[in-house]
Amino acid sequence: VESVDISDVQEEIAQFFSRENKDVMDHPKFTMVSNDGRNHLLTRRMPYDIIFNGVAAYSSYLELTTVEFFELCRRRLRKGGIYVHKLHPHMLTTKGYQRVLATFLKVFPRSSMWKSQVGSIIFLFGWKGTHHADWKTFVKWTAEDMTEAYQAAGLFLLGADAMKKMAGNAAVLVDDKPARLGETLTLIDT
Repeated sequence: VESVDISDVQEEIAQFFSRENKDVMDHPKFTMVSNDGRNHLLTRRMPYDIIFNGVAAYSSYLELTTVEFFELCRRRLRKGGIYVHKLHPHMLTTKGYQRVLATFLKVFPRSSMWKSQVGSIIFLFGWKGTHHADWKTFVKWTAEDMTEAYQAAGLFLLGADAMKKMAGNAAVLVDDKPARLGETLTLIDT
């Protein structure tokens, strides 16, 4: 497992929460890298099984919702790999939300949308290739027992077809025409 964060204080924070994260910093298969995530993906050529982007809510990270960034993530995934994009929909206008969905679906047509157990956080899952998780795989990834699997399955919101309907005909976001951030942390048209 490789964790990349632009902040160099993440190691200190992880050590503070060592009981909660089961001393992940001491695990021999864990590496923490202090770097910009996009730059890290540009310079590393190794393929990943899963890429999780958990910072896309913040104003300085709107460049992590463009076609070019999603394509970079897709290139860095192994066949059958999963890209997970965390969204805070309450920070987006309806049009901004539609544009992020349209952009995501352009690069990851095999997608699904899931909600968080806490708050209004949304997770977009995009698969590389034709593989899609079946129930047996889902249980293996999410649960120690069937009760936990059913609870996790209850977090499913939409499949790709419903996401496409939600996105409508929204324009995709691209690097050479980035979104602007409004005063209330909403994604607005440029």
